[in-house]
Amino acid sequence: MKARYLLFAIAVCTGVVGGWLLIQPVGDNAFEGETVLELRQLLDREQERALALNESLSEYESLLADYQHEQKAHTAAAMEETLEDLEKNAGLTDREGGGLLIRIKPEEHPYETDQHVRVEHLRRLLNDLNRYEAEDVAIGHERITTQSAFREVNQIPHINGNPLPALPLTVYVLTDEPAELKSQMQVAESVQWLENDRANVNMTPAEAVSLPAFSQELRMQHFSANEEGEK
Repeated sequence: MKARYLLFAIAVCTGVVGGWLLIQPVGDNAFEGETVLELRQLLDREQERALALNESLSEYESLLADYQHEQKAHTAAAMEETLEDLEKNAGLTDREGGGLLIRIKPEEHPYETDQHVRVEHLRRLLNDLNRYEAEDVAIGHERITTQSAFREVNQIPHINGNPLPALPLTVYVLTDEPAELKSQMQVAESVQWLENDRANVNMTPAEAVSLPAFSQELRMQHFSANEEGEK
C-alpha cells in the first residue's frame, strides 16, 4: 500500500515538472539552457524510478498471490489428510497390512454340527487383543470398532447386527509385531476359554491381512441428543 502511495506521488511530481518544462520559453541564456537540461534529466530519472518501483510492486503482488494460493492448497491438503485419518480410525475404510490370523475350529464331535462360538468368548478374545495393542481387528467379515455391538440371538452370535457363521471362524488382526502377538495370545485367558469350550485355536503370522470397512452407518450420539432436545 505504501508503494502505491509513493508511485502516485512520483507520478504527480513527474507530471508537474513535465508540464512546467513544456510552458517554459526557450531563452538564449546558457544558464537557463543548463537548468532546463538538468530538469529534463531529473524528470527522466524520476520516470525510470517510477517504472522500476512499478515493476517491483507487480512482482510483489505476484509473489503474494502465489503465497496465498499455496496456503489454500496446503490447508486443503491438511484437511483431506485429517479426514482420511478420521475415517481410518473409525474403521470406515478397508485396510491391509501385516498381522495375525486366528482360526477357531470346532473339535471333531460325531453328535454335534453347526457349532458357534459364544459371544462372551469373542469379547474376551477382543479384550486380550486390545490389551496386547493389536492395531485393528475383524471377526469374520465384520470390522470391529467402538460402535460394534455383540449380541447372541437364538444361540447364534451377531456382530454389527449381522450373524456370524458357524465354526470354523477366522479373526483377522493387524499388528506391527505378529510373532510377538502370537506368543502373547497363545497363553491368553481368552484362548483357554475357547479351548475349554471344545474349540481348536490356531494362529498364523501373515504378511498380508485384509480387513473390510465397517458396514454400518456410524451412530452420532451428540446429534441424536440435539434432535431429541429440539423435539
